[in-house]
Amino acid sequence: MDRYDCLYEKYRSQMSTVISDGLAAREEFQARFASKLEGMHLIELNSSNAGEGFLYYVQWTDEVTHCYVPVYGYFAESEKTMVKLFQKLADTVVNGGVCDFSIHLYSGDTACISAFHMMQFGNMSEKCVKLLESKDITGGMLDIRVLEKEEIERHWKEIWDATENIVKHLRCSPVFYPGNEFTEEVYHDYYTSDSLELIAAYDNGKLAGIIEWNAEDCEMVGKEGQSANVGEAFVYPAYRGTGLAEKLLGFAELRAISEGYRYMWVEHGTANPNARGFWNKYFTTYQYELVRRIG
Repeated sequence: MDRYDCLYEKYRSQMSTVISDGLAAREEFQARFASKLEGMHLIELNSSNAGEGFLYYVQWTDEVTHCYVPVYGYFAESEKTMVKLFQKLADTVVNGGVCDFSIHLYSGDTACISAFHMMQFGNMSEKCVKLLESKDITGGMLDIRVLEKEEIERHWKEIWDATENIVKHLRCSPVFYPGNEFTEEVYHDYYTSDSLELIAAYDNGKLAGIIEWNAEDCEMVGKEGQSANVGEAFVYPAYRGTGLAEKLLGFAELRAISEGYRYMWVEHGTANPNARGFWNKYFTTYQYELVRRIG
């Protein structure tokens, strides 16, 4: 098999356990990823035998060197092969300096994940996907609706208060990613962008919770335009345990279905038990990001 055949078989075997009819065909897979892979560096153990193993990576430097391996860019016949590939990669990019590695592995590739854990890598985030469902979100007295852009501007103070609670939650513990780039200005620009809908729940005019969904595509679902992204879910403490978070998600799903999407995906930090408890209840994980600083 050539490299694309190897990568496609890896993709097909891993993603078929996560999604049913959203898999890309071989030609679609190559069309989606060919230009990305062509711009990456390649590590392989035996250039005459792609079937043994190889990985693609991107490298850049600011204060330190960074090395990124995408989930669609690795193949290894065994975890032992993957370890050898990473050792060769590390020998190539560290060079006596400091390197931050970000390795993305399929969630079902448990042997390779375990091998990286043994090499002192830690889980940073996971990406999850689900087939969209029409859910009954009736019941209760809260008003759930999409906010118009002018409403976001007009009620920005309360919307930022809800969002800032998410950011503060991440910053309150040293085990969480600090997220210093998540500023009020960044969120304002994000929420008011044309490709995003901010959904809010109100209790007699008082904001009870928010969620957003947007048109960002999941590259691991087959055809472009089949999937949408969701995130920034927050419910105030007084409304937790009432099913409001599930209703907000259900409302977002109905909106995505109405726009012709079939799948929804989310990325969240693995060190956040609240996020894992909520998102993993409704979504299936297909990828883990493993990180380590060497040097």
